[in-house]
Amino acid sequence: MVPNGSSQVGRDSVEPLSRSAGQHPNIPLQSKHQRKTPSTRSGENGSRDFLPTLSGTFMVLIPMAKQVKFLLLLLGLLPFSILHAIECHELELVTEKMLREHYVYRQFDEALSQRVLDQVLVEIDPGKLIFERSDVEQLKQQYGNDLDIWLFARSCDFLEAIQERFYERSLERHPQVNQQIESNHDFTIDESYLRPKSRDYLNSGDALDDRWRKQIKHQILQSRLTGLTEEAILGKIKRYYQTQLTDKDRLTDLKIRDHFLKAFARSLDPHSKYYPPANAADIRIALGETLSLIHI
Repeated sequence: MVPNGSSQVGRDSVEPLSRSAGQHPNIPLQSKHQRKTPSTRSGENGSRDFLPTLSGTFMVLIPMAKQVKFLLLLLGLLPFSILHAIECHELELVTEKMLREHYVYRQFDEALSQRVLDQVLVEIDPGKLIFERSDVEQLKQQYGNDLDIWLFARSCDFLEAIQERFYERSLERHPQVNQQIESNHDFTIDESYLRPKSRDYLNSGDALDDRWRKQIKHQILQSRLTGLTEEAILGKIKRYYQTQLTDKDRLTDLKIRDHFLKAFARSLDPHSKYYPPANAADIRIALGETLSLIHI
């Protein structure tokens, strides 16, 4: 599925960062043939022409090598707007910058698009407790191969669809979670508890309910080690899920865009990381003199 108004434009005829085959939307913006491409490190104009509004955006790349070297890329670092939040229309610029600076990937192709969508869902729902298998399959069918097209169209509809489905499933799940917290758990039996990385998405039903039961049982056991009373433990877990499942600030537009960029960096290789602009000051303090700083 692509944005409305897409036209037949071969991706092999556009810039190197686009796909080699497929379609691009016909939108009222400059085409990739016309718009100015970002300068590389050796370019004459530098990144200020490319990312004038992305001040304070940090991307940490740790190249795979025998001796791991840290490279901190400051994208368009200017003294002002250091806490500038990434807007929807700027996502394409940031992802293009990442690709231009990456040592392997140069194209936002269908395979990368699919990996990014997978990673976005994991970023938002790492325990695979919210999204159901049918949700994941539907999102992959609609958006999995075409994230670059949506970014080129300056559209975040695919992120809004993920956000809406997340809130819908979270609100549906909240009453059942409260019931499971108040249930009498049997701690005398042996049960297996899969870590999130080993889990698959489940459809709504007994299997997903049982995953939640084990999740809450595990949290109760861990909380008992703190010495809290049973009443305090259950109240604490209830408040936690009240926030996690019903609070609209749990996944704001800004947060889901940050999740997307983190997922994009992780999809390139396991060592690439994206840090939101709001973390710029903390990163400076934490890293100190341990990294080489390059302004591009």
